[in-house]
Amino acid sequence: LEVRRDALTDSFATDEPLRFGRRQASASFQGRIDDARIYNRALSGGEVESLASGQFLRGALATPTGKRDKVVTQKLRKRFIDHHASARQREAVAELARLKREVADYQAMLPVMMVMAEEKKPRTSFILDRGEYNKRGRPVTSGVPASLPSMRDGLPANRLGLAQWLVAPENPLTARVIVNRFWSQFFGRGIVVTSDDFGSQGDWPEHPELLDWLACEFRDNGWDVKELVKLIVSSAPAIRRTACSRAAHDFAWRPRRFATTRCSLAVCWRKRSAVPA
Repeated sequence: LEVRRDALTDSFATDEPLRFGRRQASASFQGRIDDARIYNRALSGGEVESLASGQFLRGALATPTGKRDKVVTQKLRKRFIDHHASARQREAVAELARLKREVADYQAMLPVMMVMAEEKKPRTSFILDRGEYNKRGRPVTSGVPASLPSMRDGLPANRLGLAQWLVAPENPLTARVIVNRFWSQFFGRGIVVTSDDFGSQGDWPEHPELLDWLACEFRDNGWDVKELVKLIVSSAPAIRRTACSRAAHDFAWRPRRFATTRCSLAVCWRKRSAVPA
C-alpha cells in the first residue's frame, strides 16, 4: 500500500448518510458507478485480493488464448504460480528468476560499445564538384581499385565484403605488406624499403621471390603471425645472410656519406677563410 497523502487528524465518524459521487444533497451526480459493495466486517487480505482480481480473472479467462496480450498473460501466470502451482514448480520459478537476475547483473557490468551497422537501403554517393557538397556530379557505387583484382561474385558490396576481399587468396597486396612490416621490425629495413608505400612511387622489392614465398606461407598458414615470426627468425641461413649483407651495405655506405659531408664543410670553411677582412 502506498499512501500518497494523509492529513487526517481526527475521527471521520459522522451522522451524515453515505452518499456516492457527491458531498451534499443539493449537488447532482454525473457519471456512472461500476461496482459498489458494503461489508459489515473487515475483510482479510486474501478476501480483498480475491475481490480485486475476480473481475479481472473472469474477463481474462473469457478471452481466447491467442487474443490475450502480454500483460494479461503474465498476470495469469503469476496468479497460477502464487495460488495453484506445486512447491517444486515454485522453486523452479524462483531459481529461474535468480538466474535471470545474475545474467542482468553481469550484462550491466559489461562495457557498452557502439557498433556500426549497414543501412538497409544504401545511400547514394556522388562525386562532388571541387569538393562542394551542394554541387553533385555523377553517382558512384562501392568497389575496389581497378588496378587490383575485382571482388568475387557473391561478396556483398559493403564493409564485410571488403574485409573478405582483403584476405582473399587472389589479393596480392595484404599478405606482402604484413610480411614486409614484420621483416622490417626484425632487420631494420623491409624487403621493400618503402614499407608505407607499395604503389608506383615506392621502391621495388630487393628480393621479390623471398617476399612472395613468405607472403604465400603466411596466407596458407591461416594468417598465423606466430608461425610467420618463427619462420623468419629460424629459416635457412640464406635469408639471414640476405639481411646481414644488406645491413653491411648500409653500414659501408653511411661513412662515405658522412665523409662527403665533412669534406663539403671543410671546403666551405676554407672558402670563408680566404675571404679578405
